[in-house]
Amino acid sequence: MPNSSQKEIAEELKIDRTTMVDHVDHLESLKYIARVKNPEDRRSYCLSITEKGKQTLDKCWEILQQSEQNVLAALDNEEKALFKRYLKKILKGVV
Repeated sequence: MPNSSQKEIAEELKIDRTTMVDHVDHLESLKYIARVKNPEDRRSYCLSITEKGKQTLDKCWEILQQSEQNVLAALDNEEKALFKRYLKKILKGVV
């Protein structure tokens, strides 16, 4: 959702407006994202990830992938696929 509005992202994440503003304020203070006036609606902002945000996100993905490999190391490929299938099923029931 690059350059999406705060409202669109809040709706996608299913969080209320106040919570979204708090998160955006925090991420912006850390220089991970930037608010940019929405060219289609001057009353709203689009959110854009900064270079610092991209670098941090890349590092997080590397850590996540390594953690997943470590956690699933004891499982064979069939067991990994089954485990992931069950997690997806659980997630569908929660969301």
